[in-house]
Amino acid sequence: MVKKTFVVLLFAVLASVARADEVYTYTGTPFNVFNGLRCSTCFVSGSFTVPDLLPQGDLLNQAVIDGITAFSFTDGMVTIDDASATSMHFTAGVDATGAIVTWVIDLFDGKGDRILTGFNGSGAESEDFTQHKKKYAFEQGAFGTWTMHDPPSANTLAVVATPEPEILWLLVLGTLSLVLALPYSRKRQRAGEYNFVHTERKA
Repeated sequence: MVKKTFVVLLFAVLASVARADEVYTYTGTPFNVFNGLRCSTCFVSGSFTVPDLLPQGDLLNQAVIDGITAFSFTDGMVTIDDASATSMHFTAGVDATGAIVTWVIDLFDGKGDRILTGFNGSGAESEDFTQHKKKYAFEQGAFGTWTMHDPPSANTLAVVATPEPEILWLLVLGTLSLVLALPYSRKRQRAGEYNFVHTERKA
């Protein structure tokens, strides 16, 4: 029974370590201002992946997004991703639900292409901009939207802090050592009981 309890605890700890990645996806609105670059059906869209929900913070003083494992953004003509970007800037302000409400994402590919999307929370519209060498286009007058691949539940949002991975792995190793030591401990206990009875019989 005790061994089963340790095994259940081990799986619980492993489950807490193996968190699913979170994907944030942005969809803008079509460009409506042009300077040498014309594509009236084009707009900025894309996504980035992080290991967990972005931490809630000051919505106006955006925080740099750490731990991005992959990203890809397009303007409908070119795509800049984690493999092709030569310069990148990611900041975001996140509300209590884990949703992005202010942001700046600015990407360059070293070939004269740039994709930018941003909203600082102080105006009535976001800014989506694209530039191909000296030609550019941007969107003016509408909001882009963010969606989350795995929105948090109320229980998830109730978790204030998550233990560091190093601490979780120490728990895993400690639990595993207890599970492995249990059969040996029982064997010694049985041997002790037998010796005690045997000694009593000799007396």
